[in-house]
Amino acid sequence: MIRTGNRSSSDFKNFSWNAVGSAVNSITSLFLLMIVTQILGTRDAGLFAIAFTSAQILLSLGLYGIRNYQVTDISRMYSSGVYLSVRIATSIIMLVVGFLFCMLSHYDLQKTALVCVLVIYKISESLSDIFYGIMQKKGKLYIAGISMTLRAVLSITAFFFSLLMVKNLLFSCMLMMVAGYIPLILIDLPVSKREDTIVPLFDKRKMLDLLRTCFPLFSVAILTIVIMNLPKYVIDRTMSEDFQAIYNIIVTPGTTIALFSQIIVQALLVKLANFHSKSQMRKFLSMIYRIILLIILFTGCCLMLFAFWGDDILLLLYGINLAAYIPQLLIVFVGAMFCSIAGILSVALTTLRITRVQLYLFLINLIFAFGISIYLIPRFGLMGATGSYFLIMLFQMMLYAFVFVRTIYTTKKWAEELN
Repeated sequence: MIRTGNRSSSDFKNFSWNAVGSAVNSITSLFLLMIVTQILGTRDAGLFAIAFTSAQILLSLGLYGIRNYQVTDISRMYSSGVYLSVRIATSIIMLVVGFLFCMLSHYDLQKTALVCVLVIYKISESLSDIFYGIMQKKGKLYIAGISMTLRAVLSITAFFFSLLMVKNLLFSCMLMMVAGYIPLILIDLPVSKREDTIVPLFDKRKMLDLLRTCFPLFSVAILTIVIMNLPKYVIDRTMSEDFQAIYNIIVTPGTTIALFSQIIVQALLVKLANFHSKSQMRKFLSMIYRIILLIILFTGCCLMLFAFWGDDILLLLYGINLAAYIPQLLIVFVGAMFCSIAGILSVALTTLRITRVQLYLFLINLIFAFGISIYLIPRFGLMGATGSYFLIMLFQMMLYAFVFVRTIYTTKKWAEELN
């Protein structure tokens, strides 16, 4: 009984701190955009929004879809040193790609510098994530939550006070960049050293093998965020920075849905892997269905909250009257729900080691997303942008649902267990 109590206490600590850390990490972009809007106005907010979005997309390159594979690598096919060496390589590549993207997009010096500084800031998250995986496997996910919380608090604080005093967006981003590395140095490295050997192992064969193994996961991750943010880049090409700011303000609350699903999945990921390894498919599917139901219920609560008080909430946060855009905001919430459900099914397929087909799904949706965005946004403006987001996420969920159901009922051993 004592062991069970200790285990329950540990699970609760891991869940609660991971929830807090994931929450503050996810709402960091909301607070940063709010700060820029309140202090510098919508034009600079639009500039910051597209630069931060670019850095966030490039973070997917740095992460390379390794975290879920690392945590579910129960047999230790790859050592922590290999995971770390690959993460160092992908983090360097994300900075190079970010600079090349700015050159090819013909960004001016200010916009290029802003993107590069924010990419370097995101590299701190990329490096920390590999240590979070070590902590999670050792049953100490709560430390990762503490680290994420500290990074968010330090980043927002440094950004806010520097922008308030100096009113220079690039300078404030540079201070935030420095703040982002403090938790990595003070928490992530020391804790991981006590739990595992974290010396980078630059074994070319093993690194390439891991990169090949995780390539479908990386492709899915980066295509996911590209598809989600494609409307922003169409706005960047066809509309003003002010509209970019308004669109980002509208879509940001939708991240609460993704955050909620992320917290649930990270807390249950090891259990899903164990259900699969023990061929307990009924328990595996039951957990997936319950997570999806929780996402639907949480989305319903968000819809009610913002339908009645959304204009007051946005006015309080951003100092702008956005009552006319509440219908678009509600559309975004439903689209975010579709996206989160697709994400849950993606995690399930990854746990089942069904990865390659996911790349094909996202390539199909990328074509759909590009076509629908360039058609709707120039014609219908912000309503076209939110409508594009809704349709893209709906299509993505439908593709994943089809593949997931087909996989379960066409795999003989799983079909036999379910029958």
